[in-house]
Amino acid sequence: MNDMEQDGAGDDRRFRMTFKSVAGQLQDDPRFLIINRWILVNMQHIRNMTIPSCFMDDGTVFPVNRRKAALLQKTYKKWLLSSWVKRAGKA
Repeated sequence: MNDMEQDGAGDDRRFRMTFKSVAGQLQDDPRFLIINRWILVNMQHIRNMTIPSCFMDDGTVFPVNRRKAALLQKTYKKWLLSSWVKRAGKA
């Protein structure tokens, strides 16, 4: 299921792919994190992460896998710290 659709203006591109395929392609990108079954988020857009929920900068709230919550929070905090360090190094 790897179809591509484009609107008439040529601005939007939509890809139809399986979740497994998308997750596989993004597994080496440190910005992306699977927080629950079938939910993959870009950590650049997380506003806050708590044990039950992940709050995104657009107001969307996703459930966080409770069994993996501590590991997910640790992974997010580690990424957040490393992104701050990278930004501070460029300033």
